Amino acid sequence: MPSCKPQVSSAAPAAKCMSNEEARNSFMDLWSSKQMDAAKAGNEMMKAERLREVEALSVAMTALEVVTWSGPVRLSEIARVGVTHARPPHLEEGRLMVAVLQWASIVCAAISAGCWLRSATVKVTREQEVERRKSEAARAGTAPNLAGVVLDGWDMSATFAAQSRWNAGGAIFAGTAVLLQALAPLMG
Repeated sequence: MPSCKPQVSSAAPAAKCMSNEEARNSFMDLWSSKQMDAAKAGNEMMKAERLREVEALSVAMTALEVVTWSGPVRLSEIARVGVTHARPPHLEEGRLMVAVLQWASIVCAAISAGCWLRSATVKVTREQEVERRKSEAARAGTAPNLAGVVLDGWDMSATFAAQSRWNAGGAIFAGTAVLLQALAPLMG
């Protein structure tokens, strides 16, 4: 069996080296015994503690399966993962909800910025506005009102209306982003 890397601290006890398969089997045995302990636990507090240990071992086993180990695994390293992470940090009570709210806030803020950028650049040509007014009048069965103010080929009233719509979208998404940011700490 290949040798383990030397430990950093000389005061630390020597750790038992094992192959990946041995580490996996050791985990499975420990996990099974912790599940039985949880089932046999007398009171609810002890049962909850045992179930947290089972969950921590499940996380450590998943890490062992996912990570490609480059050599033998130190049993002390595996045990440390199972002991120090009773629950994965991203799954603690409320932490997942806080993360979701923060990411939703970021997305809303980005959409808001996009809406405001679009409102600054949107332009409606006179031809586009005339076509829109003619189709509206045809649907309503009336004569189209073709009056308008044109500056450099852009219909000013239609451009202002389009800018207003994009600004409204930007404001709605910005408000949503702020609301989500305000709710996030309350959920944690």
